[in-house]
Amino acid sequence: MSTETAAAIGMRINALRRERELSLRDLAEKSGLTASFLSQVERGMVNTSIDSLRRITTSLNISLVELLGDAPPHEPEPQTIEAAVVPLSRPPLPSNAPTTNGKHGIFSPVIRANNRPTLHFPDSGVTYELLTASRAYKVEAFMGKLSPGTDIPARPLPEPTEQFVYVLSGSLLVELTDNSYVLNTGDSMYFDGVLVTRFACIGNQETTVLFVITPPVF
Repeated sequence: MSTETAAAIGMRINALRRERELSLRDLAEKSGLTASFLSQVERGMVNTSIDSLRRITTSLNISLVELLGDAPPHEPEPQTIEAAVVPLSRPPLPSNAPTTNGKHGIFSPVIRANNRPTLHFPDSGVTYELLTASRAYKVEAFMGKLSPGTDIPARPLPEPTEQFVYVLSGSLLVELTDNSYVLNTGDSMYFDGVLVTRFACIGNQETTVLFVITPPVF
């Protein structure tokens, strides 16, 4: 994670821990991490691994992407370009779109490519980019970019899930309790989340994967 991301996530963890009235020692006991390490995480002084972050989120009973907060509630205003034609009004949002978020008002259903909430783990060789606009949805979608050699052991999620993966580029190993599958560019797979034990990037190029999970507990 970048220094800015580590600091933001650390502040979020600190706020969630205090909201749950947990001390650092309490969270350490629940997560299996040390209180001193957790203190450094909250102050943004260390780059947290996926495994450590997963232990923390599981202990706080939140999903990994919840550390990023909801995606921006509004689309960025378009830059003014000479001679550009700007519509006077926007079409109404779909009736099933999230409509409010307290003081933030109406959500846009759009996340622009240059404005995705992102978690980057350079030590683990993986980057996650959130593709769904709100945690209020019944599914969550995110894109994973795995460097060659990246190996991600799957930790148990807070509740059973159904998962779908689509390989946009590269090759992905999906290991389930009963079998292993190699997915290449254009391949997809649907499976019971409780069965997955491991994802790995195989080959000598970065693998980009679309992940879709329901319910949204990743």
